[in-house]
Amino acid sequence: MRCVLPFALAGFTAAACALDTPYIEQPKPMWLWTGDETAAPACPDGAEPAWDGWQVEDPSPDCGECSCAPATCKPSTAYETFGAACGEETVPTNHVDLPEGWDGACFAPPLPVPTLSYASILYRPPVVTPCEPSPTPEPPALTAEIARACRADAALAPPSGFVSCMTSTVGAACPAEFPLRRVFTEHRIDYRTCSPCECAPPSELQCTVHITAYADRACEQAFDSATLSFTDDPVCHDFPSPSRPKFSALRAEPAAPIAGACAPVQRRSVVVDEIVRSPPEFLCCEQ
Repeated sequence: MRCVLPFALAGFTAAACALDTPYIEQPKPMWLWTGDETAAPACPDGAEPAWDGWQVEDPSPDCGECSCAPATCKPSTAYETFGAACGEETVPTNHVDLPEGWDGACFAPPLPVPTLSYASILYRPPVVTPCEPSPTPEPPALTAEIARACRADAALAPPSGFVSCMTSTVGAACPAEFPLRRVFTEHRIDYRTCSPCECAPPSELQCTVHITAYADRACEQAFDSATLSFTDDPVCHDFPSPSRPKFSALRAEPAAPIAGACAPVQRRSVVVDEIVRSPPEFLCCEQ
């Protein structure tokens, strides 16, 4: 860079020009070791490392495939009986509660509903559980290898396991005697996560259940039934006193094909956020 100064300041020309000239750091010899973090050797003569760092890498942005378990059709697990005809009472006299996750198999509650304690039964529609997406995957793993740079004596051969290198800067070309360019960073914080898998609504869904009430605990003496779709309102059936049996058990069976397949909103999960790194260290190495 050319430096032009007034005549009166000619005595300061050298100093001023020196201040105006950008500083260029001269390459320094280094010995470099790379490997598993737990096996990193000490620098020769017990010297402190110039730096320890991670190799700068560009991991894949892909986290993996997304999938969806189909929607399911489950019978309701709650039924009520009333002491009066349908619509005449709002408070049930008995709750017939079935186990959570009941699959519709014959179920007899511990105590049957006595003949004289109910006059109507309220049947509830089946329930559709939505498609379940596959778990959110983890981002691709980063390398577990580190690099240790030790200040070197250019006149000596590197210790076993180390290679000879020279420091470099961003954009600088490596010389022929040190042709391999390596880039490391002393610190990295991995903020990466993966986008969650999500399921679109079922392309087609039919959920209809045929519910049967039984007077015996073995589900052999049926006395009433109702067929409901998941979009139906609850249905109430009356039972006049002379024909009213004990309400002892229930069974529910699919009354129509169940189809509830879902496609993933996105076929693959992708990396979101990023790895934050400290400024890189550049080396030109023999190999």
